Amino acid sequence: MRDVFSSTRKTPVRSKAPTQPAIERIYMPAMPPLWLFARLDRWLERRRPSRSLRQLLERDDRILRDLGYSRAELHQQLQALKRSSATAACVPPGEKRLGDGPSR
Repeated sequence: MRDVFSSTRKTPVRSKAPTQPAIERIYMPAMPPLWLFARLDRWLERRRPSRSLRQLLERDDRILRDLGYSRAELHQQLQALKRSSATAACVPPGEKRLGDGPSR
């Protein structure tokens, strides 16, 4: 009986093309979302003063005195900035806050 595994007949080898992972289609609009850039710019502008105050608070008391600041004064200014930014974030744009006075 003939051995099935010792066959001299060669089987054709199929060449497999390398499979590439499926690439998800990303929606890229022709115009970037300008509202996002405007919001990011406003956020950076609101953040800048508090960042400067925090950098000053990292300094030594002697250096602050030389610059004409006191640590308590800087802490008060930082808290005032946090309160004003929190109030501004709670009021929808276009609405009047209490204490803003009459609009002209």
